[in-house]
Amino acid sequence: MVARERLLLVSLLYIVTHGKENVPLIIAHRGASGYRPEHTLASYELAIEMEADYIEADVVSTSDHVLVCRHSRYPLEEVTDVENRTEFASRTRTQLIGGVNYTGWFVEDFTLAELRTLRTEENWPFRNKAFDGLYQIPTLREMILLLKAKEVEKNRTIGIYIETKDPSYFQSIGLPLEPPLLSLLNEFDLNTETSKTFLQSFELNFVNLTSEINVPIIQLLEHPNTDPLAAYLITDDGLDFIASYAQGIGPYKSIIHGPIAVAPDLVSRAHERDLQVHPFTFRRESIFFGNFSSFEAELLYWMQIIQVDGVFTDNPDVARHVASSLIPRPDIPKKIKSMDMSMVMAFAVMGIMMVTTFTFVLSSRLKKK
Repeated sequence: MVARERLLLVSLLYIVTHGKENVPLIIAHRGASGYRPEHTLASYELAIEMEADYIEADVVSTSDHVLVCRHSRYPLEEVTDVENRTEFASRTRTQLIGGVNYTGWFVEDFTLAELRTLRTEENWPFRNKAFDGLYQIPTLREMILLLKAKEVEKNRTIGIYIETKDPSYFQSIGLPLEPPLLSLLNEFDLNTETSKTFLQSFELNFVNLTSEINVPIIQLLEHPNTDPLAAYLITDDGLDFIASYAQGIGPYKSIIHGPIAVAPDLVSRAHERDLQVHPFTFRRESIFFGNFSSFEAELLYWMQIIQVDGVFTDNPDVARHVASSLIPRPDIPKKIKSMDMSMVMAFAVMGIMMVTTFTFVLSSRLKKK
């Protein structure tokens, strides 16, 4: 069976057996970070142009307690030009992180004014470096203002998906992330039941704040092989616990599929508890999509076969294209749920035969012309 026919068969099998009506959310991971330096206003703006449903913002704090958009508080030298700034040469320090000594520059050692002097850089060596040195580090406030302006321009609501990075560490140094975050959300009416807002964290910092949070909480999950908390949270008891305070999970995709998968049934068990599932991270480079034939094939598999509710991706344009191919999804399944799998296969194969025959006849006629 050729690749095109195989793809058609997968699609037909999905429609017949599932018929899911909702198209998965496209979450722009650090903006359109496959095309612009991550967490820049340019990256966010491009993601909006690519029709992402949500734009992700990771937040950390400056030394003067302003929330800025960075994937991590370190290594600042991998995503900015700080190592070339002689005025900040003395800011390097060594800190024990995860049992390893790291030496470099940390966001929390800079004021906002100082960070403003830095310029962002592409951190992946195989991606486009043409935009290095052009953009500043944005504050969360600036990101929100951009989204609000774009909503007016595009006449559509643009979602924001905020992650608190290392919240317990920032709490320990007197720079808690949650108070300024909730203050900003309340200021811009982004903390209401109708807001298009998600909050996410790898830690449990939102558990005791549910009375102050009116938007969905997503519990992020690292791979259990390296994270004892995740090892518990992917169990049935752990998922029950998550369901007591959150509305979804954001698992590392390798937990579910691939050579180091440990919980291939995680999506179905999460759905049994009415938890959404938004795995990370989907990238178009071949080193990231494993044994799939293409990035599109990987996305199609997760959207149609595994049936996730959203995907974090560096390439929202490709994800949008694949998600759009899932429409329409007819309501056939409700009428045929009692059918056995042999009948389902029969319908699917009949469909493939019809498509293949039509293609063959059409190509034959074109050749005769």
